[in-house]
Amino acid sequence: MNKKHIIIIGATSGIGRALFEKYAAEGNRIGIVGRRTHLLDELRQEHPDTTVVATADITKQDETAQAIDALRAELKDIDLAIVCSGTGGHQCLIGLCPGASYHRHQRYGLDFRHR
Repeated sequence: MNKKHIIIIGATSGIGRALFEKYAAEGNRIGIVGRRTHLLDELRQEHPDTTVVATADITKQDETAQAIDALRAELKDIDLAIVCSGTGGHQCLIGLCPGASYHRHQRYGLDFRHR
């Protein structure tokens, strides 16, 4: 099986954490973003060889962009990016406002459009 390079934004709880655990158990290399550093560190301790951590509050665009840049520099090619951050502002990602979604996330260097 080919190992993937994955970024999960909002990986410290809920669906994001469950996805982290699933992909980490498969041996994938994962960059995780969250605002609670102690929870990110706990996840990295569970899978230290395959986990890269970046702390950011996704309501702060500059902070988030820096975190994603750091993860991209470490992971190189990204196969999958998942946003489960729980701010309530991601309705755009499910097609309710596709233009706004693309432009907002394009600033972070990630393209979430369906291919």
